[in-house]
Amino acid sequence: MTIHLIRTAGADTRIFDEVLHFLQSFEGPVQFTGNTALVWEKPRYTNKRVDEESFFHQERVLCSMACFDTPEIPVFRKECSWKELFEKCAQYRNTFPVAETDLVLLLTDIANEFNWFCALDPGFPYNGFVHTGEWAHYLKASEVFPVAYLVAGLILQQHMFENMAQLQAAVHQQPVGCINDFCGHKKEITLKMRTADVCPECMQKLQGKLEPRAIAQVLDIFEGVRKRLLFNQPFRQAVSPSRLVVNTAGRILLPDYGNLEIKLTPLEKTLYLFFLNHPEGVLLPDLVDHRAELRKLYGRFSNSGLLAEVHNGVEGLVDVTSNSASEKISRIKAAFTKALGADLAAQYIIKGEKAKPKSIALDRSLVIIQGNPVAYD
Repeated sequence: MTIHLIRTAGADTRIFDEVLHFLQSFEGPVQFTGNTALVWEKPRYTNKRVDEESFFHQERVLCSMACFDTPEIPVFRKECSWKELFEKCAQYRNTFPVAETDLVLLLTDIANEFNWFCALDPGFPYNGFVHTGEWAHYLKASEVFPVAYLVAGLILQQHMFENMAQLQAAVHQQPVGCINDFCGHKKEITLKMRTADVCPECMQKLQGKLEPRAIAQVLDIFEGVRKRLLFNQPFRQAVSPSRLVVNTAGRILLPDYGNLEIKLTPLEKTLYLFFLNHPEGVLLPDLVDHRAELRKLYGRFSNSGLLAEVHNGVEGLVDVTSNSASEKISRIKAAFTKALGADLAAQYIIKGEKAKPKSIALDRSLVIIQGNPVAYD
């Protein structure tokens, strides 16, 4: 099964890319694909006034998708019909080769007529949308994680229910922390985000409809979202360090923190893996003595693998007259701190007093390097 993510012109490219990378970090039979450069024109929309009550109210939708009258309100926002959103998915299917049973999900910053977070097309439930905007009203976290959660949730709902009538009959009107909580008051979504679960009754609806490995993959995504949301809580400094995995594709992942990926450049990865290889610590001026190891590492992470690029990159790192290594250590620290906060990041960053060896404090029993790790010199 393949899930095709597409976006409208106003949907943030950063959110789109990070949602895609987050979903792709979970292994399983469900494949996620998307193209940031491929942008669908904004659907037709109207500027609609909303007040606090209507802003947080999610409409129950009849199978006919009939419109509801709403009173005028003092704050405007862009809204469009479900029909417009689903037509964008249909356009994608007509333009690109997509299997009929693959899902096409449109990520859009424009709100919709029924004020839903996401939905599948009642007439063809292999198309759907996810609203990427307004998450600051619900969660103190990056929009990436609730959007990824909703994408994964639509996969389960597409297999649980044959039509909108079944969905609306089965949703929980009172929130229980399940993917099928209706969230008539939209702030109720915080409960199901933080539990990131499927209740036993709803899990029963999946039996025989979706292969167990795919269900497990989606549940892993839910758990990843739940753990990421924990990082926004005051008690996050009490969380135990995660394992650190460098996978065969060279991605640096923290599986116990929701498969969080730490994004570094090839040279930054080279320097980071070098210090993982040397728990005893290394003085920066002594990097020159480890050229061979650094070249092997950079050859693994380099985008081109060209000998000239590897040579020049490593020579810059070991040059004692340049500040290249120190700059990359600072960027590595910034990447971990941005992802984890200063307290949790302290275990993972390269640090050491001036004129003393630099090292990474992380317990090496938590480090897993897949593929062909480079041995010490």
